[in-house]
Amino acid sequence: MLTWSTAAPALGAAFLASTVEVVEAFTIVLAVATLCGWRPAALGAGAALALLAAAVLLLGRCLAAFRSTRSSSRSASCSWCSE
Repeated sequence: MLTWSTAAPALGAAFLASTVEVVEAFTIVLAVATLCGWRPAALGAGAALALLAAAVLLLGRCLAAFRSTRSSSRSASCSWCSE
């Protein structure tokens, strides 16, 4: 069983790394907006968010299958990939 004392450092590090990535993404959008205008920057940010959402929806199921099969056996396969 995973306890908070072992999970907290990993969760904190992942949260801080995600915060850094958000700042970097905002900096890129701001740079594009400065050079090309807000419309292309907003369209690019929207397209990136849509692509991220699609990747999470498609690959999230495989990650959940990997986690559930990993705890019960050593060979993990994604049911979405094999269908």
